[in-house]
Amino acid sequence: MAGQDLRANPGVNPWLKGVSVLAGIFMAILDSTVVNVSLPFIAGNLSATIEEATWVLTGNRETCIGVILAQRHLQSK
Repeated sequence: MAGQDLRANPGVNPWLKGVSVLAGIFMAILDSTVVNVSLPFIAGNLSATIEEATWVLTGNRETCIGVILAQRHLQSK
């Protein structure tokens, strides 16, 4: 490995990579915002307190993190 070029894919435009990362960050922020705004409605429909409804937000974020980690693992193969 000493003499190998370690760039992942030299043919991909770095601007395309940057735009795709920014789009992903935007979607994550948008998703968290939608869930935060809908927490009172979720709590009302489930007859739960706000504290209990925050578990929905926690589960949503953990699911997103799991998907990101799985994608990273698949990408490295």
